[in-house]
Order: sequence, then structure tokens, then C-alpha cells
Amino acid sequence: MAKCAILNTKVNFSTKVLEALEELQNDNNDAISMYVDHLDKVSDLLFKIGGDMSEDESKNEIFQMLHENHMLRKDLDSLRATK
Repeated sequence: MAKCAILNTKVNFSTKVLEALEELQNDNNDAISMYVDHLDKVSDLLFKIGGDMSEDESKNEIFQMLHENHMLRKDLDSLRATK
């Protein structure tokens, strides 16, 4: 039995359980990376749209969306599992 650093616990798990957890973490990280890539594309589009707008009120709405997009990206990054 091996210790499980993944779950930050002193409970011992079998190698098979640890391998399954590692696979789930990798799948989770892959999904997070995909979502982060999409958020980056959304940010690029919002910057382009915001730069092309002339009205300050509309620009403020775009920059609020950019801020929310950034915060979501930050939250997703914090969920990424480390090895």
C-alpha cells in the first residue's frame, strides 16, 4: 500500500486506486486546459470588440466581461491538479 499525496491524507491506498486517481487528475487537467484555451479565445475577441467600440458605456460592459472571464480562468487554474 502506498501513501496518497494526491488527497493529502495519511490513509493508505492500493496502487490500483492511486493509478485511477492519477488518471482522473490527468483527465481533469486536460478538460481544464481546454476550457482555459476557450476562455483565452473569448478574451481575445472581447479585447478586439472593446477596442472597436466608441461608446464608453459599451466599453465598460466589455471590460466587465473581460474581468469576469479572467476571474473564471483564475478559478479554473486553481483547480488544476499538481504532481
